[in-house]
Amino acid sequence: MITGAAATTVFYNLRLRHPTLELPIIDYDLALLFQPMLILGISIGVTLNVLFADWMIIILLIIFFIGIYIDSITATHVLCFVLGATFFIFFRSMQQHQPGHSSKALKHGKKKPNQNRSHISFILKT
Repeated sequence: MITGAAATTVFYNLRLRHPTLELPIIDYDLALLFQPMLILGISIGVTLNVLFADWMIIILLIIFFIGIYIDSITATHVLCFVLGATFFIFFRSMQQHQPGHSSKALKHGKKKPNQNRSHISFILKT
């Protein structure tokens, strides 16, 4: 059933063209690049499935998924930190570019009367 659906999808996409470029929708160079690694992965997976016991495969999968989970959590924290720092720097620069605002007042913690405007109203006015 899965093979039939995949074959039908490939047959349907053979006739389609890229919407903006004069290229087929299937990138044959990329497919040729993936194919050897796909066959190698299938061969290794079948061999390891025959060699290992069922409980060993389950333990290896659990270790693998825990590693992926830890990696994704670490990457998420790094991404959140980078995005937060980027937005902080952006809004700080917007605050410094407001009319009548001096950078010395920002450094010494003094507020100017026109500094109470929101960043969004400043962005919309420019």
